[in-house]
Amino acid sequence: MLLDGEAIAQKIYNSLKKDIKRLPRSPRLSALVVGDPVPTTRIFLERKKQACEAVGIEFRIKKIKGFSSRTALLARLRDAIQSSRADGIIIQLPLPSPFQKNVHAFLRLIPEDKDADCLSERWLGKMQSGRMGVVIRGKPVALVPPVAGALAAFLKELNIDPKGKRALIIGWGELVGKPCTAWLLHKGATVMVAQRTESKLSELLAQAEIIVTGTGIRGLVFKNALRPDAVIIDAGVSAPEGKILGDINVSEVAPHVRAITPTPGGVGPVTVAVLLENVVKLARARLK
Repeated sequence: MLLDGEAIAQKIYNSLKKDIKRLPRSPRLSALVVGDPVPTTRIFLERKKQACEAVGIEFRIKKIKGFSSRTALLARLRDAIQSSRADGIIIQLPLPSPFQKNVHAFLRLIPEDKDADCLSERWLGKMQSGRMGVVIRGKPVALVPPVAGALAAFLKELNIDPKGKRALIIGWGELVGKPCTAWLLHKGATVMVAQRTESKLSELLAQAEIIVTGTGIRGLVFKNALRPDAVIIDAGVSAPEGKILGDINVSEVAPHVRAITPTPGGVGPVTVAVLLENVVKLARARLK
């Protein structure tokens, strides 16, 4: 079974349009883009722009260039964040390679009540302790990192409660591995984490009922190693020759599992929809 991310995203957008009409102004989302974006980043920014236009969110891209050091970049980002009037702010990942190891130093610059991506260390701590949100003007606002929110939406579509399930996360990145691990642990799943170089990956795959991949490497999941009741959420992205691909050869693997997300049309659309849902929640708490 192929999971239709476009259909799930559209359900979210239909609800957001109604919420936005009740607000005194349009919600605002600002994306801070550091350096020259890679091809996949440009694609994702365009998708966010189109989705914002479709539901009625003001979307602005702020390009951060002309820095020569980590200290200079921190200062440029801090200035951009402090001067922003947006309800939600994101720093578009990945950062240029010299700054990727210091990513949390940059992410934590975003105030908690504007952090629409929920990717900073404080959010991982919140999720692991069961505190899934912020308080704005005395109002609790429930938020979730967008890829973790997409995972939740797909499991809900399948009527699967992750509590007690064995889950395997392949990849330990900021966008997929870390937030999805924290969310699954919060929901009571037994979580195994494998790096993409894991030598015993087949053994772990054979145990997993829920599999989330986020490596950007094709062909890591083998059809013969999978449980027939497994659900695979493929959040990996690569773009050879400008074409967006996931981690998994869906046509090869799909007949051997209960459900799987295709790429494109799977995790990506729902991730963008959950991001916009976070922005609307942040705006509503400020404006109502």
